[in-house]
Amino acid sequence: MEPLLWQEREQILRLAVRVQPKSSKNAVVGYHGTGAVKISLTAAPVDGKANKALIAFLAKDFHIAKSKVVLLRGDRGRDKLVEISGVDGAGLSAFCQRWKLDLVKPSVAP
Repeated sequence: MEPLLWQEREQILRLAVRVQPKSSKNAVVGYHGTGAVKISLTAAPVDGKANKALIAFLAKDFHIAKSKVVLLRGDRGRDKLVEISGVDGAGLSAFCQRWKLDLVKPSVAP
């Protein structure tokens, strides 16, 4: 799986994420393994609190509504696939610069 896949036409970002719950702060901390973006969260992985915190964190960081962030896979584990809609090129670039991420693989859907 591509860790970061952006489709310009639909302004959709699919992001492979590795969550580190019960951390001291909410932040993108780099990459994990084969390239998933590692995100630390203060929430505990109990009763879906870490998933809700991840959605809230990404929505706030991209300046979009929480309803535009959807957890596609991994609701019970640390490895997740998140789809974020309404992300334009400037928003993706700002996210990568803010968190010092250098792996951007843009894709144009047919």
